[in-house]
Amino acid sequence: MDYCPKCQKEQNLRSSEEEREKKVKGKKKKVIIRSYHCEVCNTFIKSEKIDYNP
Repeated sequence: MDYCPKCQKEQNLRSSEEEREKKVKGKKKKVIIRSYHCEVCNTFIKSEKIDYNP
């Protein structure tokens, strides 16, 4: 649960993930971006960027 500025109270969040590849100094890097939205009003709350290098 996180605070939703539109609902003005604590709400559950819905998350979605997106994978992207980007080039950094000629090397490909995979980045995972997680976005969180309010379950009630669908307002964007926050996002996390995760560098993924297996």
